[in-house]
Amino acid sequence: MQFKNKLVFITGASGIGLKVAQSFLNVGAKVILCDRDPEKLDAVRKQHPNIVIYECNILSLNDMDAIIKKFGEQIDIWVNNTCILQQTVQAEYNLAHRDLENALVFNYYFYNIKIIDQLKKNPEAIIVNMASFSNDNSSNHTYSVISSAFNSFNNALRDHLQDTNIKVFEMNIPVTSFSIADDNYTQVLA
Repeated sequence: MQFKNKLVFITGASGIGLKVAQSFLNVGAKVILCDRDPEKLDAVRKQHPNIVIYECNILSLNDMDAIIKKFGEQIDIWVNNTCILQQTVQAEYNLAHRDLENALVFNYYFYNIKIIDQLKKNPEAIIVNMASFSNDNSSNHTYSVISSAFNSFNNALRDHLQDTNIKVFEMNIPVTSFSIADDNYTQVLA
């Protein structure tokens, strides 16, 4: 696939998501970046005025439905980039470990399935599912469950879409105990 003038939609406006956005810009793609943090979006807007930003929360069904309704028919590449800061998400949503696992697995399933109908309308389309997990506890059951479900889901999605115009890629980034926005880490990714 040639990326010039393709529309790439990426969830997550810092760290890995921002680096992926910059990479797509470098090859001529148009990029929409979404995040729930308006400060992150403002920083992206100032640094990269050619990236379209959109405030949303990927754990909100209403927000993601609005994205698909607004941009769905234009999207060529769907980058579902989810970095989970476990304590932050659990505290904010008052989730137990099992509920967090279910929410994240559902996120991948639901949004990929919803965007597929839109992507099938394009001559070529790509889904990139990325997952990273940040936690102070390096022996983390939640990460293992999410990682296994993530891999199984992507394999099933690839099988389901094998005779379509949509290609599925995955990146499963290991547990990290540091900020993914750390300059040294993002330079390694670049």
